Amino acid sequence: MIQYTHIRLDAGQILPRLPEGRPYVAVLVAHEDSERQWQAAIAETLAVGDCVMACVYGRGADDWADTIEQGYVLSQITEERSDALPPLEVWCHQSAMIDDVFEAAARGIQDSELEGIELVIVLEIGEPIYSMELSRAGMMALGNSGLRAAVAC
Repeated sequence: MIQYTHIRLDAGQILPRLPEGRPYVAVLVAHEDSERQWQAAIAETLAVGDCVMACVYGRGADDWADTIEQGYVLSQITEERSDALPPLEVWCHQSAMIDDVFEAAARGIQDSELEGIELVIVLEIGEPIYSMELSRAGMMALGNSGLRAAVAC
């Protein structure tokens, strides 16, 4: 069963500690702009942690994707990322529907060479301008892909 965790941050806010020793897919939804240095800190956390796929959506998605990819390359150079993990895949969904983002995350879980991915962490940056039901979208996409999911906020 896939566990779904939702973390909402304001740009610049410290990211809470993420799980260690447990591979996960991150879905980053940006509603507001943020400083590149802060993005780099978030990217480093994902790259040296156990994130195996990052699906990026929203404001500045291209910049976020580039920063996460750079964080991954740096983690390889410094040998901070575990050799047991596959390369970190980054998917940028600048203009897709939010449902498409979660469907890409579900496909990433199913297609991963690493078995046992049972966690999706949604990082929501800022306040949405319009109502977004991320939990509903995530649960529907995971369910539609045949994966069972449980919400843990």
